[in-house]
Amino acid sequence: MPKKKRQPKKDFTAVGVVAASLMVVVTVFLGWKAANMINPPMGDINDTTTGSDIRRAFLVYRSHEVVDRGSEAGPNDDTVVYDFFRYPLDGSASVGESLAKEVRDGNTSSAGAPWMSKVSDRVLLFVRRADDYHDVIWTDVSGNELKSAADSPGFVWGGLPTNDGSKVAYPDSESPDRIIVEDNGSRAHYTVPVSEGVRSVPLAWSSEATTLFVRTEPVVEDEGGELIEGLWRIDVSSRSTEEVKAVSELGLKQLDIDSASGRLVGVTYRCESLDFCGTAPSALYMVDTLSGESIEIMSSESYVYGQPKFSPDGTRIAFTIINGASDVWVADADISGHERRVVSGSVLDWTPDGNTLVVDRDNELQLVSVSDGTARSVTRRSGKYPDPDFHGVDYVGIILKR
Repeated sequence: MPKKKRQPKKDFTAVGVVAASLMVVVTVFLGWKAANMINPPMGDINDTTTGSDIRRAFLVYRSHEVVDRGSEAGPNDDTVVYDFFRYPLDGSASVGESLAKEVRDGNTSSAGAPWMSKVSDRVLLFVRRADDYHDVIWTDVSGNELKSAADSPGFVWGGLPTNDGSKVAYPDSESPDRIIVEDNGSRAHYTVPVSEGVRSVPLAWSSEATTLFVRTEPVVEDEGGELIEGLWRIDVSSRSTEEVKAVSELGLKQLDIDSASGRLVGVTYRCESLDFCGTAPSALYMVDTLSGESIEIMSSESYVYGQPKFSPDGTRIAFTIINGASDVWVADADISGHERRVVSGSVLDWTPDGNTLVVDRDNELQLVSVSDGTARSVTRRSGKYPDPDFHGVDYVGIILKR
């Protein structure tokens, strides 16, 4: 019987090396992924603000409390601590981090409380309100000074930069009906043809920074005592100016503009006088600022609508309905009949990903899921002024980190 030939022994060394290398790559990738889930990177200023870019966004708020009641019965000589916090929206921290802190000593200063407001997606206005009225700066969410009012107070106080910072619009201090636009060193004036005594204020830029929306501040009352507001579109290229007449004709207030589509939302309500304003009947409107067409989304003879806000992608509108208590609702911007209640409270803002609302609710500043209404507390108020446990909270805005 012939012997079987012995088969040569196979060498698996190369296969083993490849498999081991793949295991190392997979292990490193999974480790990197886990690390970024726990502590996401902050990203770059040139990135966009949608989708997962929420990890670079901060909610900014002001906290204040009385630390010394002084000797007078009123608040004039109270010492109050004001602290401005940034709260990361990526969930990397459960408490806010101090951005700026000011102590108002009632015995030495009567200039008022320091304040901070949102100027654009990347810029904050910080008003120290010390003895110097112009102690004001533009800052970013890290507290870095971007522009001081000492150089150009009108520019800083009333300025509205585009998100890329290439243009800044601000009121002309010498002509209340004019707007100045600075573009990389050049300066242009735009006149808004409004009644004498009405002041023009920049409200919003279009996403391409080709159109500037200007609000006219009311100084004249109608027969019912209601303040009359208006809105104008300025094409900064052709220098054409056109009024969005629906705003003044309908008496729209609390305007919010979708920078991509140019649509705006606003509300109407009854104002019997300057001291008694904000009662039903009320309505929520959307207006196409190009065509001038207006659509009534909702109206009521007993409820009051307020604080309408477009979602970041412009497809939905969040708003507050007040009927004794306040409730937050969301409506589809294009299809009527899809309005739904989300949670109790008052809406303040959307987060950049469009999945969450910033809500003032139950004495708390909360982040509330649009899909299911689940809430996460950012910070809480307590007590009443001037009680010893008083702790006030004011929302500033959502700012992207530079």
